[in-house]
Amino acid sequence: MLIDFSMDKKKNCPPMTIRGSTIKPTKMHKFLGVLVDEALCWHKHVNYAIGKGTAYMTQLRRLSNSTTGLPLKMMCQLYTVVTLPKMLYAIDIWCLPMYIGNDDTHQRGSIQVTKRLNSIQRIALLSITGALKLIASDTLEAHAKLMPLPQCIQNLCHRAALCIAATPPIHPLHPKFKCASKCFVLHHRSSLHHLARTFRLTPDNIEMIHPACKPPEEVTPINIRIPTSKEKSI
Repeated sequence: MLIDFSMDKKKNCPPMTIRGSTIKPTKMHKFLGVLVDEALCWHKHVNYAIGKGTAYMTQLRRLSNSTTGLPLKMMCQLYTVVTLPKMLYAIDIWCLPMYIGNDDTHQRGSIQVTKRLNSIQRIALLSITGALKLIASDTLEAHAKLMPLPQCIQNLCHRAALCIAATPPIHPLHPKFKCASKCFVLHHRSSLHHLARTFRLTPDNIEMIHPACKPPEEVTPINIRIPTSKEKSI
């Protein structure tokens, strides 16, 4: 796999030959479930995540029959446990949470991406509640007891930023996040820059969490026991 990261779309990337093996360049590669493109603009992964969420919602709508389908509570659990984690996987990398700065009243962040993701949640809300299409989304979210998607994205990004900020200095992301929190560069900003600026986080103000290293042969002192079906019925 060979990717030449560049913003110039007309740039010619010749193939590379290593020990007689020719490696042809590619414009996109899937790494740990995230589609990485040559410009690092994440447009490919946004379309991939929206398509994946739409596919899961299509299957979920088949189970939402008012007479023979699943109960509404079960539909809400399926959407929360299955569809949302699949659609919002690694969202702190490819989507910026919406926020309002101190010096203006305009929303900032990935507004268009959030609107496209919110349209999928609206389909889920209509399937869960069985309501009419003319009802507002905030009313459906209140009846379905679901968090609005912009707040859900903000919570996920905030949680990821806190986890990175709490890493010890030996972690490879610790110095990168510390540098990003001190200087918001003008060009080639990464996800760490946006997370640090959005939530005003610095590793110096966050309690450091040291990993607990245990040998693999250590036996846990906690005994785990699963009761049988007869014991559960009693």
